Amino acid sequence: MLDGFRILDLADEKGQLCARLLGDLGADVVKIEPPGGDSARRLGPYYHDDPHPEKSLYWFAYNTNKRGVTLNLDCADGRELFRRLVRSADVVLETFQPGYLAGLGLGYDDLKRIKNDLIMVSITPFGQTGPDALAPASDLIMMARGGLLYICGDSDAPPARVRVPQSYCQGGAQGAMATALALHYRDETGVGQHIDLSIQEAIANALITVQQNWDMLQRIEERGTRQRRGNVIGKYSWACTDGYIAWCWWVAPGWGYKMYPLLEWMTEEEMVEDLWDWDWDSRSTNELNQEEVDHWEEVFTRFFLTHTKEEIFHQALERRIMLFPTYSATDLTGYEQLADREYFQSIEHPELGDAVTYPGAFVVTTEPMWSLRLRPPMVGEHNREIYGGELQLGDQDLAALKAAGAI
Repeated sequence: MLDGFRILDLADEKGQLCARLLGDLGADVVKIEPPGGDSARRLGPYYHDDPHPEKSLYWFAYNTNKRGVTLNLDCADGRELFRRLVRSADVVLETFQPGYLAGLGLGYDDLKRIKNDLIMVSITPFGQTGPDALAPASDLIMMARGGLLYICGDSDAPPARVRVPQSYCQGGAQGAMATALALHYRDETGVGQHIDLSIQEAIANALITVQQNWDMLQRIEERGTRQRRGNVIGKYSWACTDGYIAWCWWVAPGWGYKMYPLLEWMTEEEMVEDLWDWDWDSRSTNELNQEEVDHWEEVFTRFFLTHTKEEIFHQALERRIMLFPTYSATDLTGYEQLADREYFQSIEHPELGDAVTYPGAFVVTTEPMWSLRLRPPMVGEHNREIYGGELQLGDQDLAALKAAGAI
C-alpha cells in the first residue's frame, strides 16, 4: 500500500508504533537513533531474560520493518546529514518536546524549504500548543489525563495502569492513520503538511462508549469487573478452573430469553438451584435489588468454577449462549483459528541464532498490502548502506563523522 514512500523515524516510545505500522504497509522506514542506541532498547522484557540493548522484546515489538542508522542532531554535522536525508523523504516522524527541532533549525518550516511537499508528523503528549504543551508526561500520565485510567482496575480500588503502554499505542495508531491520509491528500494536491497529534486527545477520542454512556444516559462509566446495570452492580468477568470467561446475565423485556440456554445446562448438571424462580424475561434492571443479584452471582460462580474455559466456550457455541473465554497470550499462540489464518509470523534473527515469533497481519487483503519483511535493526546496522550507498559518503567520511560523534 505504501510502497515507494520513505519515512524518517525520529520517534521515541511515544511514536514508534506509528512508523512500524507504516512499514508494515510497505513504506521504507529509516529508524534514526542517537549514537549508542534508542532509549527503548533499554526497556524489558528481554530475549531469554538477558538485559542487553540488542535483545529488548519491547524494541522488537515496535521496530520491525525498519532499517536503522545512528545520528546525533545535537551537532552541526549530524544536522547537516539529516537535512540530506530529508531530500529523499516523504514523512518525518518525531516526538520531541514542541519547539526542540525548530530550535535546531529542523522544524517544519525549515524542512519544507528543503522538500516543499514534506509531511511532518509530531506526536506529543498534549500537542504543539496550549498551556500544557511543554508539561512533562509519561504513559501513566497520558492514560490518566486522557480519561482511560479512570475506567481501568477494580471498582473497590484506585485506578490501575495497563502494563502495555496504551496511550503510546493509541497515539501511534492514530498517527499512522493521519499519515496515510496526509499522503493521500498530497497525492491529490501536491501539498504537504504538519500533523500535530496530541496523545491526550487520541486517548479521549478512543473512549467512545464512555462518552456515549454520558451523552445518552448521563452515567459515568465505572471501572472493574462489576459494573452498574440499572440500579444494581453486576459481574462481567467470571473465574473458571483454568482462567476466566466474559459473560453477563440478562434481565429485561425481550432480553431475558438469553438466560434460558445457560439455565438449562445448569439444570442438566443439577447446579441451577433456585434460578428458575425468577422471571428473567419481564422484569427491568431498574426493578432489581442488589441482594438478589448477589445471590444469582454466587450460583453462577459455583457453576463456572466446575468447568474449564474451553469446556464453557464449546457449550456456549452449541447452546447459543453469548459468552466468551478470556484468552491469555499463551492461549492465543496456540489458538487454531489464528494458526489456520497464519497470523503469527517468524523472523530470523541471525544475531541471536534463532527465529522470533511476531504477531502478523492486522488485515488480510486480496491484493498484497501488508508484509513482515525485516527484523528490528541493530544499533547503526544500516549506516554504511544508507550513508555510504545512498549519500555516497566514503569510509573516511564515515570514520570522521563517527569520531566527531555525529553518527
